[in-house]
Amino acid sequence: MAPSSMSSDPQASGGTTPTRFRVIDPDSGLDTATAARLHAELFGQIGPVAKLGERLLQRYCYSYVLRTGMMKAVMIEVDGQPAGLAAWTGDSIALHRAALRGHLPFLVAETIRALAAQPSLLLRLPGAARLLWERRRDRLPPATGKFAEIVAFGTLPQYRTRQFVRQTGLLVSDLLLDHVLDDVWAQGFTLVRGVVLASNKPAVSFFSARSTRVDTFPSAALPSIQVWLELGSGRDERLPHPKGARRAGRSSPAS
Repeated sequence: MAPSSMSSDPQASGGTTPTRFRVIDPDSGLDTATAARLHAELFGQIGPVAKLGERLLQRYCYSYVLRTGMMKAVMIEVDGQPAGLAAWTGDSIALHRAALRGHLPFLVAETIRALAAQPSLLLRLPGAARLLWERRRDRLPPATGKFAEIVAFGTLPQYRTRQFVRQTGLLVSDLLLDHVLDDVWAQGFTLVRGVVLASNKPAVSFFSARSTRVDTFPSAALPSIQVWLELGSGRDERLPHPKGARRAGRSSPAS
């Protein structure tokens, strides 16, 4: 995992409002705590793992898992404040299977500590377990080939409004997604997948506009869709906007 960075990105500049990417360092308490807090705020109402609390997110997702190298994560900051979060992996199936096998003792221990600190979290445990199990059962046709997966993506509500876009000229979600796509492209991937709850209409709309293919996710416990982004192949030019989907004022999601 790359160290924490706070360098300006020319793609992430709009007007006079500075926007920067911060790669999350799993050995930085500040980074992991900020990422966990942002994750809980973004996904606390829709994400089964997020509902288990910030401690588990910090200690497991943004510390332990990042150290394995199987997942990357980055925050986008607007005017020095965290505005969005993205996490992605080059092997989603291996990532979720590892949570149920090689990493299970650590995950169980951290879950017990979280429950001891907040017993009410016990009611949320079945949903998180169901998520891990359904992703472990993920099956795709061999023809799909190698792909990267966005496992968490979202921007805070105040950075989605039409007023914010008019004032700053920034489409934070597009900038964040471009950053992820640039990274996976650099790793040699030409196909990226995201899995979105069908009920999460803003996320479905956002990713559908940027995707080249949308289909159902058959192993999901709750109705979900898969969105696929094709970045080009062979000598083709990098295609960060498969459908030219930058639209001023368009709402950006949490998924």
